[in-house]
Amino acid sequence: MPNKINLPHTRESKAGANMFEPVIPSQFHVYLIPPAGVANAPILTEHVKNITGMFIENGGESSVEQYYQTAKRSYDSNEKETVYNITITFTLNLDDANQNYVYEILKAWSRKKYNPMTGERGLKKDYVGSIVGIKYNRDGSIFWERTAHQAYINSNLSDLQGDYGSHEPQELEVTFRADFVTDGV
Repeated sequence: MPNKINLPHTRESKAGANMFEPVIPSQFHVYLIPPAGVANAPILTEHVKNITGMFIENGGESSVEQYYQTAKRSYDSNEKETVYNITITFTLNLDDANQNYVYEILKAWSRKKYNPMTGERGLKKDYVGSIVGIKYNRDGSIFWERTAHQAYINSNLSDLQGDYGSHEPQELEVTFRADFVTDGV
């Protein structure tokens, strides 16, 4: 029996031998830069619970098909999805004035596009902002940064329902639409 214990799951692993760090979903930061006139927006960053749709590679799911008798052939399509639908979940708090300030900030941003109380509609240049998403390592070094450009709220602000069985902080899920994203870092 050999004295040397062979542990291939650690000794022969390039990731293990090099001590590569895993990508941790909770290691991220989001900055929302709303259009001009939306007050107190920097505090939104403190209320982001999660984000989806920003760190996706668009363009891989479009195909056209041809048939020869019963055989199917697939080809990449020229039609590509170029916009991004980014969903952010916010936690909600009340301030000293008993105002639901996260909801109010997002409502002000949404109403730059369309105000359902007055029927007023805004121009795109007045209702778009930016969203910056950063993914980083446990030591704080950034490995991926993306900026969503020409982003606007593209969902209704959900109903703040009552629920006697829930004692967790209220959350609000908001979908933004961006015309394109660029990579930083």
